[in-house]
Order: sequence, then C-alpha cells, then structure tokens
Amino acid sequence: MIRTGALVLLLGMGSAQAASLSDSDCPFAEETHQPTHRAQCYRFTRKDGNVTVAFDIARLTPTAGPEKRAVLYIPGGPGDDPVSEDGPPPDLLAYFRNHTVLMLNPRGVPGTSPRMDCDISALLWREEFDSGAALPLLEACRAAVQKDGLSPALFNARAIADDIDEMIPALGLSQAGLYAISYGTEAALHLIADAPQWLDFAILDSVSPPGLSGYDDELAARDRFLDAVSERCFAREHCAPFARAGYDTLADWAVQFDETPVSFMIGPEETDWSMDGADVLDFLGELSAYPDGVLVALALVDQLAGNRLGAIAFMRNDIASSVEFMKPNLPLSLSAYADTYSDADLKAVAYPVRYPTDRQGWRDLLSAYAAWQGDAAREAAFVPEDAGPVPVQSRVMILSGGLDTATPAPWAGVLERRFSGLDRFIFPNLGHAVSFGAGADTGDADIARELRCASTAVRAFVDPAVSLSEICSLYRIGATQ
Repeated sequence: MIRTGALVLLLGMGSAQAASLSDSDCPFAEETHQPTHRAQCYRFTRKDGNVTVAFDIARLTPTAGPEKRAVLYIPGGPGDDPVSEDGPPPDLLAYFRNHTVLMLNPRGVPGTSPRMDCDISALLWREEFDSGAALPLLEACRAAVQKDGLSPALFNARAIADDIDEMIPALGLSQAGLYAISYGTEAALHLIADAPQWLDFAILDSVSPPGLSGYDDELAARDRFLDAVSERCFAREHCAPFARAGYDTLADWAVQFDETPVSFMIGPEETDWSMDGADVLDFLGELSAYPDGVLVALALVDQLAGNRLGAIAFMRNDIASSVEFMKPNLPLSLSAYADTYSDADLKAVAYPVRYPTDRQGWRDLLSAYAAWQGDAAREAAFVPEDAGPVPVQSRVMILSGGLDTATPAPWAGVLERRFSGLDRFIFPNLGHAVSFGAGADTGDADIARELRCASTAVRAFVDPAVSLSEICSLYRIGATQ
C-alpha cells in the first residue's frame, strides 16, 4: 500500500456546494507503476444537487522529466475501476511515460458514493435472461433505488463528465487531455462538446456516442467479425485440418452444435448451460472484445475440435469472469444502456444476419431495458438528425476496430455530423480497444501490423517526435475540414 499525507484541500470555502479533495491510500502496489511514475491518491467529493458524490482519484507523476502535460484516463465498462488493486493498465503508462497520468473510479462503481446497491446478480447465472423471471426483480431493484432518493439518470455519462469538469481544476491543473475507452468515450464526448478551457486533447478508442441505439449496427458488425473468422479458418486454412474437415464455412461448422451442444455447469449453484450452434456463434462474436479477437476465435475453433474439455474450460471461465465483473455493476450497466431504449429497437434486432443468433435473447434483454427505464425520459441523442458539424476546439483522435461488435466502427462516422476536424482511424481486422493490444504476439501479419499502427497512431498524436509511417497512414480516414 502507498500512503500519502493527510492534507485536505477545500475548494470554494464557505459555499454549500464546496468540493473537497483529501489524500487517501493508493490501493495498488508500488511496482504497478514504478519506475516510470510515482502515485498519489485522493478522495474527491462534490455536490450534485442534493446528492453528495464521492470517488477515488490517482495521480501518477513521471519520475523522469521533463513532465509534459496531464492526461486523464476515462475507463470503460461501465464498472471499470482503475484506482484499484490491479493498478493502471500497462499500455496507459507506456503511452504517457512523460505525462502526469490521472485515473478516476467513475461514480457508481464499487467504492464510490452513491451506489445502486440492490443485488440482482442471480439473473446473470441463468442461461437465458428470461423476461418472465427477470422483470419482477428489475422492477423491485429500481423501486429500491428510488426509495433511496436516487435515480438511474444520476449515473449517466453526462454526470461523469460534470464530475471530471470539477475534478480537473480541483487538482490544480490548467490543462489536461483525455484518453477514453469504450463507454468512457461517452463522458469524453460531452466534454469535447462543452469545450472547457482546460481541455488540451482527446483520444477516443472504440467510441460510443451517447443516446445512440444501434442494434442493427452491432448485428452487422457481428457478421463482419464472423466472416473474418470464417475466411481465415476455411478459405485460408488457418484452422487445423481436423477442425475444418467436412466444412466449407463457419456457418456450416456451427450446425454440429445443434446436434451435440456444448454443455457445462457454471456458477455457485452449478447451473446447467447448453450452447447450440447459434449460441456458439454468439460466443465467438463476443470475442471481438479483444483487439485480436479473430485470432482468439480461431484458436477456440481448433480447441472445440481437438480439446473439447479445454475449450469448455475457456468458455466457462470467460463467462464466469464477465458475470463476476457484472455482479456489482448490473444496475449501473442497465442504467447506461436502458436509457437509449425505444420500441423501434425490437425491429432493429430483427436485422437480417448471415449467421444464426439467439434473437429471443436479444428481445429478452430489450424487455429488461424497458422495465428498468420505466417511464423515464430517453437519453437525448448526442448527434441529432439535423446536426450540423462545428469545428472541435481541441485536437481529437478517434480509433475504431473494423470488426468491433460492441462499438461498431460506423458509430465513429456518426460523429462527423456534429464535429469537423476529427482525426479518425479504422483498423479493419481489429476488434475492441485497439490501442490496448500493442504487445500481442499474433502470428498474423495483417493483425500484427494493425496493432502496431494503432499504437503508433496514439504515440504520434501524443509526441510530435514520433512519426506515422506511410503504411500506418493508410488506416487514417483523415482530418475532416
């Protein structure tokens, strides 16, 4: 544990809305950031109307100068809490070796205040998010949250952006950049639109525009990802011969699981799970969460044929890890996604696909969103249909993976209806969080090159001394004028 002093900084003294910043223990070990940075941690408290909001901040100052600028990492999820025992993501400090790196645990995650503490995690271990069983629990949880005087809207990206806008000056900073991943990009986009004087630059990886409901985009991205797996596995013969024997495409291959499902038990009550062909394809599609997800999917195809027990262990562990992450964050996640729900989404999930999918699962999820949202107003679209682009007031770079199913690449294009001057990159063979895969040993020339170029694009954006090669420049959509 790293112990800082007991200094307390009070801001706006004499005001009922005063914010405070007090020193606290850093939860991560010293070796997680040494020798490049030294850490100091704080508890930040502010008023949001009648609610007191409190969360943890880490300030990592470079040990070797000269210090350049400050950058705030806004994590994804929702539910990621980088000010924790695990410490900062390794890529983060590598990119910003000479920067003061700031991290926050966004409001609503474990350890922050207030929180939506009702426990509906039992739903997560069921094979299907069955609406008949889920809806009463969701409604009871929402009622409990409201009884505590809270609203799910208190935890949205707009609120997180407001926290950040007060936090940066509280830290004594006149300038700071943003590095945001996935759901964290929603708060970053609000700040880009607000254009506070302190905002220096913004790097957005795997962008999610607030208020966008794009289930048809997600299903289209799933097709692209599975096409890439199919083409490499069967046309290029990257899968082992015993894995592809008798099959010409991934869709053909998946049919075997309709007859012989992948079955296992999972969770504290050893719940039976059974995955047919559509379920297995859905699981493969979700592997786009990895920057090199295509290669992870190819390895699983081989393993399902040559080592079924090993494949089941991987699948069970992956699902269990996701459930464990979601258990304390399910109300927060529902709040993040339910506020974009509309009845039109039910039509969107009927989008025609080339690979079977569990459409009932999609419909059950939307029913859960509808129940959670209730009669609350839908989140306003960040990019209205009649938006006209205005120049960004600071440098903004946006990175997208062409095979990302969670935040599909077309979502970044939508932003050009609101902003001009965006520096956009698309890496066609990568999945989610493309800047977090620089060190991967892929064995695939295309994916390896794109991972290197995504990393180089970030470093060149941050440091003028780093140049972008001609090959890497091919992935740039361009700075719009």
